[in-house]
Amino acid sequence: MTAARQMTRPDSPLGSTPGGCGKQPCPCKPISAIKIVSITFKTDHALLKTHDANWNDGGARFPKPEWTSASQHPVSHTMDKEVKIEVEIEVTPADACPETGTLQGTGPNGMVFKKTGVSFAPGKKKIELNSDKKLEKKIQELDFKIDWTTIGTSVAITPSSTSNKMFVTMDTPTTPRWPGITLKRMRHAVKETGAAGRLDPHESVRHVMRKWSTFNLSVAYDNEWELANDATDPVTGALIGADCQTIVRHTESVIRMVGCPGIAEFIVVWAKVPAPTAGKENPAYEPNMSNPKQWYNSFRPPDPAKATWRATLVDFGGGQNRYEACLKFTHGGVMKYYAGGVGRKDNVDQVIKVFKTMSWRDDATATVVGTIHTY
Repeated sequence: MTAARQMTRPDSPLGSTPGGCGKQPCPCKPISAIKIVSITFKTDHALLKTHDANWNDGGARFPKPEWTSASQHPVSHTMDKEVKIEVEIEVTPADACPETGTLQGTGPNGMVFKKTGVSFAPGKKKIELNSDKKLEKKIQELDFKIDWTTIGTSVAITPSSTSNKMFVTMDTPTTPRWPGITLKRMRHAVKETGAAGRLDPHESVRHVMRKWSTFNLSVAYDNEWELANDATDPVTGALIGADCQTIVRHTESVIRMVGCPGIAEFIVVWAKVPAPTAGKENPAYEPNMSNPKQWYNSFRPPDPAKATWRATLVDFGGGQNRYEACLKFTHGGVMKYYAGGVGRKDNVDQVIKVFKTMSWRDDATATVVGTIHTY
């Protein structure tokens, strides 16, 4: 019978192991396991927060590492970028014989993470890996699954696959008003902008806003993210919606959450009595039709009986408006006005025509009492 070959650890001097080996070389043992301990994403935004209960800010940023056997956290990452990760492995037993080989992971769309010449020595070790290709140019909620293998080792690595939810955005997320890159907000923003099916920023804005074909003066939200829960009117079957400024703020927050490039400006459009068809624009919210008020007696022969009359903008539902809120959006040298609930316009003179009339309103009775101009 032939005696089994004794394996020795090259880094162990004679008698250096606990208990000693006498004057004989200390034997090492075959590797019994190569285990992934954790994965840390190095190129994610590191902004995503845990809050998912409602549309408010809250929670803490998801901790690193993003993957362990006990927990797997979502990440957000810019599209068309390479992914860098740090993989921590552990080789057992503690007196295992080192082996040299290759660590490889295959991710979505054939993306490969690969490192050759890895020393699989006993204990824990961190290895940085870069993907060989970039993330797809697509806004999406992605199951970022990596299938793991080793080449040149006596045992396979475990687990054989890892997975994290990845929200792929156009660029780094920001928030214009309500702070907080929360999980709930990110999920909604990626879904809405991704459904546009195109990466043209103007189309992203248009797609998000055209969900509402009109505005509803009776509904307004301080936190525009709450509009994401918009319900259907049981009578008409249409979305209940909200007023124009809520729709505009919601749209801006959604596109900025996915890092949409371009200049987005929240403005209001109104007009003056002497030139009702010439739209005036300024940052929200003032001036507007109510501030400063345009009194009848300032533009017409004074009449004491009409001292409480002032100008207002009347929509096709009979509502009285101070302005039409718009997202003035510029990208690629193209500027458009996205009017809340009434579509995309080329200029403010088109925006002002979303109203039916400019009319006189009696502040004493809050009623429309005369027409200044019909659009």
